Amino acid sequence: MLTIGNKTFNSRLLLGTGKYPSFDVQKEAVRVSESEILTFAVRRMNIFEPSQPNFLEQLDLSKYTLLPNTAGAKTAEEAVRIAKLAKASGLCDMIKVEIIGCDRSLLPDPVETLRATEMLLDEGFIVLPYTSDDVVLARRLCEMGVHAIMPGASPIGSGRGILNPLNLSFIIEQSNVPVIIDAGIGSPKDAAYAMELGADGVELDVRPSRDGVIVIHHDDRPSPDAPPLVELDFDQIRATTPWVPTLDEAWAAIGPTALLNIEIKNEGHEADYDPTHRTAVAVADWIAAHETGNRLLVSSFNRETLAVLKNRVPAVPTGQLAGALIDPFVVIEEARGDGHVSVNLSSARTLPDARRIVEAAEELAVLVWTVNDPEHAVALADAGVSGVFTDDPGLMVETFSGRS
Repeated sequence: MLTIGNKTFNSRLLLGTGKYPSFDVQKEAVRVSESEILTFAVRRMNIFEPSQPNFLEQLDLSKYTLLPNTAGAKTAEEAVRIAKLAKASGLCDMIKVEIIGCDRSLLPDPVETLRATEMLLDEGFIVLPYTSDDVVLARRLCEMGVHAIMPGASPIGSGRGILNPLNLSFIIEQSNVPVIIDAGIGSPKDAAYAMELGADGVELDVRPSRDGVIVIHHDDRPSPDAPPLVELDFDQIRATTPWVPTLDEAWAAIGPTALLNIEIKNEGHEADYDPTHRTAVAVADWIAAHETGNRLLVSSFNRETLAVLKNRVPAVPTGQLAGALIDPFVVIEEARGDGHVSVNLSSARTLPDARRIVEAAEELAVLVWTVNDPEHAVALADAGVSGVFTDDPGLMVETFSGRS
């Protein structure tokens, strides 16, 4: 969830609305992004001229929060005038402060940004200033009471990605408000890095509540002395363990670009083992109701569970999980016969023979869990595995910095 001022959003993606070739393309981009916040430059909009084309007329505005920005302003006074114009038009009381100080680099003017921010806060606006990756400036803005910080990853329009991750990490660490990476994002990879500190995606274990809600939890109960989750209705789970999310909440929280690996838990030694595979059916129904695109992989240690899911949603990529006691070469043949796209193998079993395993897998992706040692990660990458699961994405990003 993302909270800015008194507003709460499921998606952490803010979508710009400028420079699309047509209103139709713009409208479709808004739809598929699943973003709830749309930004635009007030100076590029004819908000008081009904005879002029206006992309806002193409959208169901009840579904979105608008975030006008002050692009084009050179001084604090100009930025305040633009913000008041947007507010007077009834668009929103949120404003992104954007005051460019250098026409060549398009970097923001820190002095005028500070001045405009102070004036707009005094006027009661929800203020989101666009800044460089200046750590001290970001701290001063937070101290003034801004509602979010929007540092640039690199100069506007450069597409250079995140040039100074260390400064951004300092800004995130010191800030008591959301930090939204703004300019310079060049690819979905850059966006994922900004939102997930470098991880391409997240793996989540799913289980059922007694009343059929899909919840996220590794073990079958929240603590050794607690009842199994499957013996509790979701309202009871939420009341006693409010930190246990639903699959819907997790999907919203990871944002619209990160990959998701759903692991369906259904093992014979656990309290929620179900030979009828109802959780697989529930996950399949969930997938059918959501636009997951190419962002999803479903895995399980239970071959029958995966077969039930594939029967209901055959196009969804699936992967066979296997523990350290199972011969990986046997798993590869089973996965190939079952129509999976990956084998998800333990690091203990994969490391000693990684290159042969990768060669045997051929078209199947080899994904290895759980890898927290940089030396092991590099060895697996050198052997040609497709990916690793880790508890420390920051360390893995540092480990693979500069590598393809």
